[in-house]
Parts: sequence; C-alpha cells; structure tokens
Amino acid sequence: MPGRQGRCADYVDVMFNANAGTAYTIWLRLKALSNIKFNDSVWVQFSDATSGGQPVYSIGTTSGLLVNLATDATASSLNAWGWQNGAYWLTQATTLTFATNGPHTLRVQVREDGVQFDQIVLSPDQYLSTAPGPRDNDTHILPANDGSSSPPPPPPPPPSDPTIVLWTANTAAQAISGNWQLLTDASAAGGKAIWNVDGAQPKISPALAAPPNEFEMTFTATAGIPYQLWVRMRPQNNALSNDSIHLQFNDSVTSSGAATMRIGTSSSSEVILQNGASAPGGHGWGWADNGWDITPIPIYFAATGTHTVRVQQREDGAIVDQIVLSPNTYMTTPPGARLDDTTILPANNGTP
Repeated sequence: MPGRQGRCADYVDVMFNANAGTAYTIWLRLKALSNIKFNDSVWVQFSDATSGGQPVYSIGTTSGLLVNLATDATASSLNAWGWQNGAYWLTQATTLTFATNGPHTLRVQVREDGVQFDQIVLSPDQYLSTAPGPRDNDTHILPANDGSSSPPPPPPPPPSDPTIVLWTANTAAQAISGNWQLLTDASAAGGKAIWNVDGAQPKISPALAAPPNEFEMTFTATAGIPYQLWVRMRPQNNALSNDSIHLQFNDSVTSSGAATMRIGTSSSSEVILQNGASAPGGHGWGWADNGWDITPIPIYFAATGTHTVRVQQREDGAIVDQIVLSPNTYMTTPPGARLDDTTILPANNGTP
C-alpha cells in the first residue's frame, strides 16, 4: 500500500453508516486549484475498512488510499470538477468491506495543498464499477445520504443479455505477441489493459496475414445472428497516430455467408477511435465501432460455439481494455462515450 506522512494536522473526518460484509467502492469528486497537477490529490483512511479480509487504510497508521485526479503525468485531464478513486500509477484496493454494521469514520487528509473535494461516495451497487460522473468538467450533484436510513431492497436481476464483453485484462500471457503488453491501469476494466507501445512505426493497412504484433481471445457466439462490434480504447498521449487497430476472427462471415475479416488474411475490421477526418481526436477512453463515417456492418459467424478474435497493430500506441459483440443492447448505440468514457461492462465471454 502507498504510505502517507506519519503525522498530519490537516484532515477532515466524516461519519457514515455501512453494512457489514458488503462490498463498497469509494469515489471522490475533486477539483485542483487552477487545474494544476500539484493541487489534485488526497489521502483517504478509514476506522475499520478491509480488503481481501485484511485491514487497509487504517486511521492512525501510515497506510492510505491515494486519490489523484489527473489520469496521466501530463495532467491533461484536469479541468474543473472530476471523479476519481485511485492514482493512475498505482494498483490499490478501491472496493472495501466493513466488519460491523453501523457507523464508521472516513478521514481525508492533505497530500497536496490546493485540492478541493465536495462529495464522497461509497456505493455497493450503482457505482460499484463505474464512477458517478466523468473525470473532468463534471456537474453531477448526488443527493446527500450518510447511509443511516434503511437500505433499499436489491434491484431485480437484469434480463438475460447475450452481449459478449471481453476484458483484455483476462488475456492469457501466451496469447500476447510482439509489442503488445499488459498495462496496469486503475481506469481499465479489471485494472489492466493491453498496450501496444508507441514506437513511431508507420501505419499498417491492410492487415497482415501473419502479424508480429497481436493478441487473441476466445468467446462463444451463435451462428446466423448479427453482432455489432464495439471496442473501448484510448490512444497513448491522446495522439491521433495511436488510435486504431485491426480485428479479425477465425470464422466471421457476411450476412450472405461469405468469409470476411478472417485470421490469416489481409481482411479486417479497422476500428478507429476518431470518427471521421473532421472529428476530434481521442481523449481518454472511448468506444469505437467498425465504421469511419459509414454505417458499420454487423458481423456473423459460420458456426455456433467457440470463436477467436485477433487484435493486431494498425497504429502503434493503442491501448485496449474492452471488446464488445452485441446482438441487441448495443446493436445501434455504443456502450459509452467516444471521449473520456468511464463505462466498464461486466465481463462475459458468451459461455452459458
């Protein structure tokens, strides 16, 4: 765990009520004075929080959750209010449990002066995996609630959704080749993403039949139905030259049954985060489909069962954390925003 200063006279204690044994994710809404990165972080501690069965971030110790609003070293994401629950360079537990029902204490203490905060959220449901708002220019004001009222009944289970959601954090190491590598990233699904480090290499188009830089994942899909493809990625340094990839499948077909976008060929789905030559470039995470100023073409599969998707380099510098194939929910609308997205969908490889 990152350590805080041993003694600190500048802190705020907040009382709240929480249920024992329930997982809560913490979020803070912060603002850095003058949008300067030296004014954007705090330490957070608790009277009795645990993670993995062990005490964490205890008041009176040097253990603390470091919450830093900027999402990279350039601090380009600092712009007025924003939600955050960690630090981009650290892997920290942000989902916590408490040993007893009733009141607990949360302490926010200074790490860098110049920081402001106005809302602290501990959520067991709605914001368990997604922030209450964006990391910059946020306007969300949630109703105050210290948890002392009786908790509402749990929501009904969602309807069955055959949407496939692949987290690249779950990619097997042996399925990653060349320059692609796992990157620890607190903002990514599962806390990790796959990154193709920018080496200033030229764009590759069309795709390669035998690419040196690629990774593969498997999933289960049904033959004869259309799937819409979406990918959440972010370009390294938000550069336009780092915002695209090729996707291929082992047995993808067109609506008429003709082979297309197959592994081992130069045919691919080119996924580009910028949505047309006149559109703005990428900023943070964003969702893109297999279309550039055109209506995307659904993907079909020749057989029901296990399939393989291959992601290979088009432009180096791309970072990918989620691949979605949806026959219904996201058939015509993306899972999230094109810029500064915070949407993390539950992982689902399509296996019943």
